[in-house]
Amino acid sequence: MTAAVLLSHKAAEQGLRRTDPKRDLAAVGELMELAFGPELDASGRRMVREMKRYGQYGWLGWLLAQLMIPTAAFPRGFVWMEDGRLVGNAHMLRIPGYSHRWVIANVAVHPDFQRRRIATLLVEACIRTIRSYGARQIILQVREKNAGARRLYEQLHFTLSATRTDWICPQNSGVVERVDNPFIRPRRQGEWHQQVDLVKQQYPEGLIWPIPSIEPFFKPASLAGALGLDFRNHWVWVESGRMLGSLSLVSRQDLSGWHVILAAGPAFRGKLEATLLPFVLPELKRVQKPVMFSYPVGLADEQIAGLGFVPKNTLHWMFLNL
Repeated sequence: MTAAVLLSHKAAEQGLRRTDPKRDLAAVGELMELAFGPELDASGRRMVREMKRYGQYGWLGWLLAQLMIPTAAFPRGFVWMEDGRLVGNAHMLRIPGYSHRWVIANVAVHPDFQRRRIATLLVEACIRTIRSYGARQIILQVREKNAGARRLYEQLHFTLSATRTDWICPQNSGVVERVDNPFIRPRRQGEWHQQVDLVKQQYPEGLIWPIPSIEPFFKPASLAGALGLDFRNHWVWVESGRMLGSLSLVSRQDLSGWHVILAAGPAFRGKLEATLLPFVLPELKRVQKPVMFSYPVGLADEQIAGLGFVPKNTLHWMFLNL
């Protein structure tokens, strides 16, 4: 990275520099609100509010933020400065459980400073840094309607991996009753390894928002659950000892809704979803929160919509092999 672009810490108020969460947290939150505000869900809006709030308290806010803000949102990466003003940002983080796989996220540039290659320079800086850590692959996601961002990533040699729709069932939606099915039951503790294998087939990136790591999420019991800070249920579809599909439901205090992880074996995608999903919808009777999940485009769109879900975003997942 040239000295003309990457400035020293003392002169870091102009151009590219590493993120300093102790002083950048609030400014990054403000930029994310400006760039993504209309598209953020309730949990995203809350996350931005917390970034702005904790960022007001310097090092003390930085310490608290590490406990309260999701890892995926905590600013580690690069920012772009213009006359002391933070106008660009890009996060980078390692995917837990995948030591050689990283994510680039929250790439944003203030509207007044776009079309100046700032986003390109931010992403390139992240790529070089991640490569220096010995990583083998970088993953990112971009909204389908953001054609400019996709062109940028394609120019940097990112390749399309998957396209998924974020679905949401509003809390005031009518509740669909469960249909008895002899093959669907609560998951047994000893089956969690099978479920992990099934989910990894559906989500090979190893990352399912807001779950920071697949394998620990599916392990039986957790400290957070014991303390009443986390709630999760798992159902599985098993025939002749073979797990064909699974459904998990989680709600946390720092999230504003239920999050579903739905997976089906390759031969059964598009066939099991309409039967599995009703096993979580009755939870709306007990706690009035929206239900959200992400699923590959085109597999079961009509069935999902028929259960009261509406599409919120469609995202392209892209990867770069290093």
